[in-house]
Amino acid sequence: MRAWALLEETIRAGTLHYADIRIAACTPTVAQYQPGRRCTVVYRLEYGGDARGSGWPEAVVAKANAGDEGSGGAIGRGGFGGRHAYAAMRRLWQSGLGRSPAVTIAEPLGFSSDLGVLIQTTVPGEKTLRSFLKQALARGTSEDREALRELLARTARGLAALHGCGVRGPVVTWAQDMAELRDRVARLTPWVPGLHDALEAPLSRLEALAAESPPQAPVPSHRSFRPTQILVHAGRVAFIDFDGFCEAEPAMDLARFRATAKNIGIRVGVDEAEQERSPAWLLARAAEVDRLCDLFLSEYERVASVSRVRVALWETVYLLMHTLNSWRKVKPETLAGNILCLERHLRQSTLPLLG
Repeated sequence: MRAWALLEETIRAGTLHYADIRIAACTPTVAQYQPGRRCTVVYRLEYGGDARGSGWPEAVVAKANAGDEGSGGAIGRGGFGGRHAYAAMRRLWQSGLGRSPAVTIAEPLGFSSDLGVLIQTTVPGEKTLRSFLKQALARGTSEDREALRELLARTARGLAALHGCGVRGPVVTWAQDMAELRDRVARLTPWVPGLHDALEAPLSRLEALAAESPPQAPVPSHRSFRPTQILVHAGRVAFIDFDGFCEAEPAMDLARFRATAKNIGIRVGVDEAEQERSPAWLLARAAEVDRLCDLFLSEYERVASVSRVRVALWETVYLLMHTLNSWRKVKPETLAGNILCLERHLRQSTLPLLG
């Protein structure tokens, strides 16, 4: 089947106000391709006759994930598949989040069960927040940093809007991510002798601390909330990639964002020619990224409540995962920075885990 015909059929079946859409041709651009895992294609659309005033989209995004075709989506560590994403996006759109002044999300247009392809509208965005973060830290100008702080504030308010939209989903818990962390330790231990013994006592103490601090009620959550999943356009932010949409305590999204921002920030300026930076440079950079992450959390707290203890617990898990990835992905140049971020987090959060 031609691409335009598949798009037309899927959109007509999935979206009532586009039931009469008539696509004459389309021009594809591959936005992302991971062999055997996922493919994202942006289609510029052309219409026959006079389509002025129809409100039909100028472009759409088609996304296919491994495991979606005819199966209803494969549950993985970070997501539940395209069918799940489509259903979640429809509920989010209908909840009013699609009209929120705080954040932009794509309108879901349809899902092809036969091919496992999700169709959605495009969202404006010149670059991701990850790119903006790296640029601001690399350039070092006051204007870049001020713009970054404003974007972090907007991102926090957008996340609070997502958390408050009331949409239901499968529940994800801290214990599940903790179990994944322990699994990673077990799989790495044969390659990093002594790793299990070194981490067993701290991990047990972490679980004990979590038991003493009950989680907050679950809220609609992104699940993979990282700077990469945030697009920036004209000072506004858009959230993308709802494959892992779920319900979880608000600390989860906040902690994943903070941990990932620290991981990104500590690596900016470490290139192939200069694998390691001085301890003083690492300390200064870690302190700067900590301040940015604290601003993000404080801005969230202006409009929504969250337990800082629970944020600290989730963030410990994610920072540990980043540290383990230095071995798992064979990136020794990232180890010193990741350990520094983890140690600073443990000291500043007052979690009694350092021995």
